Amino acid sequence: MFEADGQANLHVTYAHLMSQPGLYRGKVVPVKGRLVAVRRWETPANVFEISKKSASYSKPLTHIYEGFVQGPGKGTSPYCIVLTSLPPGVEVSETLNADITFYGYFIKKLKYSLDGPDLRKADRISPLLVGAITKVEEIRRPRAPAPAASRACR
Repeated sequence: MFEADGQANLHVTYAHLMSQPGLYRGKVVPVKGRLVAVRRWETPANVFEISKKSASYSKPLTHIYEGFVQGPGKGTSPYCIVLTSLPPGVEVSETLNADITFYGYFIKKLKYSLDGPDLRKADRISPLLVGAITKVEEIRRPRAPAPAASRACR
């Protein structure tokens, strides 16, 4: 669904979304990059309540996933993506390193703050998209830290 709708916008880049957001708002655009983190968030009660009379009702949405994708641009903020499910092999983690393709509706430029190294807040702006990861190319697992030398080995 998302991939087919995004074919008309294969040319859209981070620069397009940041400089001309009104032109792409509500349109499906592709994002290729490195998924660096995924968080799971519980949804508030009844926020996505679907009528039980609806033929398409299956189960209420109890959580969503927020991911951060670093695109090819150097020094840019990551894309912020929102999903309702994760593809096989992708797990909730603050230290991911997976090459992915994502298609989603561009919603807005999202402003948020991060704590800087000197404990001052640093404002960042990222494109916010809602959609699905359509392809996972490679997941590189972080290496486990080397075990600390025991006292007997010293």
